[in-house]
Amino acid sequence: MIRSYGVLIASFMVSAQVAFAGELNPKVVVTTPPLKAYTDALLRGIGESYSLLRPGQDAHTFTLSPSQRRALSTADVIIIPDRTMNPVLDTMLATEEKRGAKVLALTDLREARALPYPKKNPWLDLAGEADHTDDETDDDARDPHVWLDPERMASLALPVAEAISVAAPSHQARLQQNARDLAFHLREEVTPGVTAILEAVSPKESMSARPQVPFITYHAAYQYFLKRFRLESMGQITQRPENYLGARTLHDTVSGAGKLSIRCIVSETNSPLVQRIAKASGARIVILSPEGLYTGDEAGQAPWVRNDYDRLLLKTATSFASCLKE
Repeated sequence: MIRSYGVLIASFMVSAQVAFAGELNPKVVVTTPPLKAYTDALLRGIGESYSLLRPGQDAHTFTLSPSQRRALSTADVIIIPDRTMNPVLDTMLATEEKRGAKVLALTDLREARALPYPKKNPWLDLAGEADHTDDETDDDARDPHVWLDPERMASLALPVAEAISVAAPSHQARLQQNARDLAFHLREEVTPGVTAILEAVSPKESMSARPQVPFITYHAAYQYFLKRFRLESMGQITQRPENYLGARTLHDTVSGAGKLSIRCIVSETNSPLVQRIAKASGARIVILSPEGLYTGDEAGQAPWVRNDYDRLLLKTATSFASCLKE
């Protein structure tokens, strides 16, 4: 289970004064919850990271409290998914870089093989509705949700460890070994484990007179997961979670939903828009968010689960599997 954020803040601030092996504990901040357990695996035997977000905060729009700002201002290494994910935060990060902090954006790393946001929305095409995605999406925007692909994260383990070692050079060997261990775990245990969950599902045939769609997502973040595990994406409601649908797009989206039978809408929140589309299409709403992790008991059903990052992938796999078999 994730420890309380109050305890994390206190322990993080105290850690600045803790020395070991002749070197100060490197202060590593991550800006999204899924990256904390991943980064802590790299820091095993050295320390632990601090997750900047609090429960209920959106990584794309959050603003910092005074205590969060202090944590950021004392960090040696700051790990973010992408520089464009939160423009307000990015301005602050420029200040931290000037004082000497290392800011590491995962999508800047070659090993991330970052994807652009998709331009097509197959479920709207199937419904015969116009797709106005191109009107609302930045052509240069990269999808920052790389953590939903364990293979990509395995490839990133060593580059991230090397970035942390800049702040803790005497621990470079340990960080490198942790990175190799983490990459092995993700490739040889997590990826096969997720694959087994999805391959065990036989998609159910539709009894509806309307065209059947197994699932759509609220936004396009899950493309990394779907591509890795060879699941066909039927698209999303909006390309980016921070985007708002214009009147024309909203009308066509709801109209399209009424022409299809959608089994599931996978969403981080049960918003009025999600509810409206679910009602029109008969879809079940599946809440899937970084905070909605499995408990330890549920995780025990999968022997490859070690931490909250693994639990998130487990829940993602079981959520999509449930939509396929309904």
